[in-house]
Amino acid sequence: MNTPADESQNRDRVRIRQLPTGVPGLDEILGGGLPEYSFEQKTAATLAAHPTVSHPAGLVPLESILCTEELSRRPARQPAHAVENRALAALAQALADSPRTILQRLAETVLEVFQVGSAGISLLTEDAKWFYWPAIAGAWKAHIGGGTPRDFGPCGDVLDRNASLLFKHIERRYEYFLPVTPLVKEALLVPFHVAGQAVGTIWAVTHDEHRRFDAEDLRQLERLGQFAAAAYQTVESLTALELRRDAALNLMEDAVESRQTAERLNQELQESEQKSREQSLALVDLHRRKDEFLAMLSHELRNPLAPISNAVHLLRLRKDEDEDQRLVCSIIERQVTQLTRLVDDLMEVSRITTGRVQLRRDRVVMSGIVERGVEAAHPLMDQRRHELTVSLPPEPIWLVADAARLEQVVVNLLTNAAKYTDEGGRIWLSVKKEEDECVLCVRDTGVGIAPDLLPRIFDLFTQAERSLDRSQGGLGIGLALVQRLVELHGGRVEVHSSLGKGSEFVVRLPLSTLAAPLAEPKVAVAPLGPSRRVLVVDDNQDAARSLAMLLKAAGHETATAYDGPTALKTAAACKPAVVLLDIGLPGLDGYEVAKRLRQQPALENLTLIALTGYGNEADHRRSKEAGFDHHLVKPVEFPKLQAILGTIAERT
Repeated sequence: MNTPADESQNRDRVRIRQLPTGVPGLDEILGGGLPEYSFEQKTAATLAAHPTVSHPAGLVPLESILCTEELSRRPARQPAHAVENRALAALAQALADSPRTILQRLAETVLEVFQVGSAGISLLTEDAKWFYWPAIAGAWKAHIGGGTPRDFGPCGDVLDRNASLLFKHIERRYEYFLPVTPLVKEALLVPFHVAGQAVGTIWAVTHDEHRRFDAEDLRQLERLGQFAAAAYQTVESLTALELRRDAALNLMEDAVESRQTAERLNQELQESEQKSREQSLALVDLHRRKDEFLAMLSHELRNPLAPISNAVHLLRLRKDEDEDQRLVCSIIERQVTQLTRLVDDLMEVSRITTGRVQLRRDRVVMSGIVERGVEAAHPLMDQRRHELTVSLPPEPIWLVADAARLEQVVVNLLTNAAKYTDEGGRIWLSVKKEEDECVLCVRDTGVGIAPDLLPRIFDLFTQAERSLDRSQGGLGIGLALVQRLVELHGGRVEVHSSLGKGSEFVVRLPLSTLAAPLAEPKVAVAPLGPSRRVLVVDDNQDAARSLAMLLKAAGHETATAYDGPTALKTAAACKPAVVLLDIGLPGLDGYEVAKRLRQQPALENLTLIALTGYGNEADHRRSKEAGFDHHLVKPVEFPKLQAILGTIAERT
């Protein structure tokens, strides 16, 4: 039986001690103070019952519980960038809204994204002798406030090697984890640094054999480790700033310090504020890089959509098309349209949240906007056999608005209703005038919205409960776009719903104060015009060939090129009337090719059309400056391209 002295020695060696006092910002980081009792107190009885815990010499060596190399040998997964970006966006918003609780929010995010048993943060104390746990989520959450020794524990191993490590059954070496239940099956730990110094680890733990980590888990956890460093530094800076402000106020009120001390503190305060400004600039840079990533993602997704869309158009032109072929073509068209809309929504939400949307306002009639929106959303409702009832007023309702943006509002509301209404359900769309407002209402017989979700239904990435098959699809940005676009028009949107009783979205927009015109102008439809000689240039050979085939089937003479130098040679040889030119060409890009084509006297009447996956306003402006006459975003709508070709005058 152990003597009191033996037990004291054991506890000194292996105890998981209470968080130390005097750690800067600790209360604030934890969001409400330390636990009333230590982890040491929680486990004292169990430790006394396991005297062998105190003898590290009898335990297994470190290498026997390390299995980091297995990560590269396990089946690989595609990077989950969408999940990762949503998590980082939510964490960035949480950091802005409530920086005091960001570490706990980070632990909860790791738990949710990785679908593990426990997750948390370990921070090194000022004396570098202990790791303490300010944030834990999952099965181990009750142990917030505990910690492990720096010189004999998995967090210390990670810092010693300055590398991410994967452990299995850590209690075989560090037996002080035996009282911590459930036991560890695998533990993935990643270090994070501030100003070049290791300050802690971020970790995820599995408690059963069915969940095993892989290389994608490591990549995502290392990304979150980078965010952990930024979050820790931000909280530390805010805390230090407030402490210094309080100190300065106390000095001024008590008048017990000299002017020199006050000036020194003021200088420190300015330095802290400068640090905060630098961090704000870093967040701005993070937003910029996010926008660049979305633009790249949009481009990469649009490129393969273009040849798919072209191929479907070609199949539609076949005279021997049977019923099965028509069905397959319809399916492909619907899915291409849906994916294109998702890409457009991603880019749109980025522009709106950063205030870079410019409305192209004009006097428009609401009925035309509704008709085009219904036409765009009809394929999804037909697929789910919904009954749509549209009610429009006999007199036109005029608005001063961006028709394309409001059409997007109508499409998103109808699409949302179709997604959450069972097959065979009903959807109603009505428009009416109430005093000085136009009121658009979309109502359905769908599943409804839970009361706790209603206040957040217009938040970015908010979605109702999903089944595992995610049959409704989407990214949770459609309704957020609706609210932002309506507010940009000076309107407002509201929702009424209850579970099992459907939903009703009501949009209110200000009416135009100008008098209605006596008659709507007649728009002459331009003929498609004669055959043109068209050069298609795209490094995606499938896209170039399929579009050339489609143009040839429409009666045009075509040629193709797959890079910039070849495009210049082909244009000089065949002297086309039109060049459809991809911008993202390797080596000699589309902008440079366009400039060189404009310098050739023999091609002075050439029409240049940019055909690209980049579609924001800056891209349109740059293509115009490079000499392009038109800018089309992939996958191009072929009727729109035909209309442009029909307006091109004969070459002289």
